[in-house]
Amino acid sequence: MTGILQDYLVTLAERYSAYYDVEREKVVGGRRLAIFARSKVRNEKYFITKSIPIYGYENYQYGIVEVEEKIVDEPEVASFTGYLKSLVDELVKPHDEHMSTYLDGILVAVAGFTPAAISTAKRFKYGRMFKLGFAGWCDIRLVLVDLAQGRVFANRRGREIEKYYRPKDICGSGR
Repeated sequence: MTGILQDYLVTLAERYSAYYDVEREKVVGGRRLAIFARSKVRNEKYFITKSIPIYGYENYQYGIVEVEEKIVDEPEVASFTGYLKSLVDELVKPHDEHMSTYLDGILVAVAGFTPAAISTAKRFKYGRMFKLGFAGWCDIRLVLVDLAQGRVFANRRGREIEKYYRPKDICGSGR
């Protein structure tokens, strides 16, 4: 199973590296992450020349990948979602040109998830607006990756990105 995990993480880091700054085995907020990826996109509109900007806005996205070797139960998922919520204050710095930040929390389990853990993940919801939305917003997208079964589970917002984390698409095998 460790070979599948290593293949999954290496391929995922390679995919991230096209659009993100990627760090492996990084400690963020007191927890060791398998992958920490960050992306910043800035858009601006100008009037005639770049020296006369009309407006600008920034979008941020973070990939936060944690690995569990054992079967993951509901308390571990609740701990991970609590950790993701705590990262909002650490990673999101709202300002006048901040539009959005997405924290993509990816919990990879080598041995799988219990039904209670999957249920907790699917019900998880977190969104926050800054200065009534004038300084942007932040959403957390949660994805559980079960390497034992080759399946992916996500909360409502996480369904937007779950196809990018399917083990069969990343590792190329049936699992």
